[in-house]
Amino acid sequence: NTLLAQGDTYFNVRSTPGLGDLAIDTVLAGGCAAAGGDPNNRSCILSGLVTAFDGTPLAYTDFNRLHELDQEDTVFAVFAQATYDLSDTFSATGGLRFTTEKKTATQSAVANDFGTRNANNIVGNSALYAANSAPGFEPFSTLAEGAVHSNDLSRKENSVTWSANLKWEPVSGRMFYASAGTGFKAGGFNSFAIGPTPEEAEFDEEEVMSFELGSKLSLLDGAAELNIALFHSSFDNIQTALFTGATTFIVQNASKAKSKGIELDGRWAVTDNLRLTGGIAYVDFKFDEFPAAGCFVEQLFTYRITVGDPLASIQDCSNAGVNDLSGRTSENTPKFSGSLGAHHTQEIGENYELNTYIDFIYQGEQFRQADLDPVSLDDAFSKVNMAVKFGSADGDWDVSIIAKNIFDTESFSYVNDTPLVEGARQFTPDMPRTIAISATKRF
Repeated sequence: NTLLAQGDTYFNVRSTPGLGDLAIDTVLAGGCAAAGGDPNNRSCILSGLVTAFDGTPLAYTDFNRLHELDQEDTVFAVFAQATYDLSDTFSATGGLRFTTEKKTATQSAVANDFGTRNANNIVGNSALYAANSAPGFEPFSTLAEGAVHSNDLSRKENSVTWSANLKWEPVSGRMFYASAGTGFKAGGFNSFAIGPTPEEAEFDEEEVMSFELGSKLSLLDGAAELNIALFHSSFDNIQTALFTGATTFIVQNASKAKSKGIELDGRWAVTDNLRLTGGIAYVDFKFDEFPAAGCFVEQLFTYRITVGDPLASIQDCSNAGVNDLSGRTSENTPKFSGSLGAHHTQEIGENYELNTYIDFIYQGEQFRQADLDPVSLDDAFSKVNMAVKFGSADGDWDVSIIAKNIFDTESFSYVNDTPLVEGARQFTPDMPRTIAISATKRF
């Protein structure tokens, strides 16, 4: 398999005089003003660097940052599984899988003229700027927080995984099971790594050992079903996302984590016209070891003061182990969640049918950012949705009224730091109350 991943980030550095357009220099100037002109503030420092070369051959110009990952991947796997009936009601199943995978790639970051793929050797050339008494402050490292580079990468993984399952079915409609197994998620390369070191561009494979106990039950003479599962999973080198602070995310490895909990779901045909569905889950996820998680804004500011470097990056702060998430949870992982739904069908005469749907969902509090920034904590919430559909009994046509989030509950699904505008966050709110009318005609 081959993969070519490319991404352009446009850095509109200077605003056009007289047009008042928004560019990096105006954003930095605004950030500096908000900081009271503090000479140690990062926005003030970068704003001064941008304007310092006005009228010189080294003037900061607009540029592009082009990432590229050109990868080849070869995978070979062999799998075998067998089931043995120990009795009429008891069986054992075992499986074994061998996987070998080889990846080679070239991962690079280059500076180009704005809006083109033409290389700009000045924007990313530290030596040229050093010769003009500004060592290390060329635009690519200061604004794009990266380094022009090209790394040849290679990795090979061999993995043996297994599974074992015991199943007991004493009577029809009653099944109990116990299972154990291992798994892995291949390592790989970060297409958007911006640092010069190959280590940033590579992440290792993730491994897991899982155990599960459960049952699948048919109840009330087949009118109802209930599924129950208890699980425990241990992860090594679990893969997590890290926001670099420079408009990119990379995958990195935490050390260890565990996830355990219980899930229940079921269905019940109360009558010929009314069906109920529901589920509930409790999940306890914790990192056993994760000393180098990404830093959130306040941690980064404190770290810069501590080390005396106002230009220190999120990755510098992360590598220093400031945000140790050992013993903490991960993002988008509520401890409790559940749902309950009902569907009622009512015949109207011989030719028409009225269907009513209503569902209730609940999610416990959860962080929406991988660094567990307190600002990203979304409170527990519940939402109710409803739909009423009237149409012909043969399904030839129907008209529906659909109401979502009836009680207009506020929640959000994504939070992240805003690049260049430090101290600011961006977030994605979930949809408010919406009401829609839908009509369908089938020909």
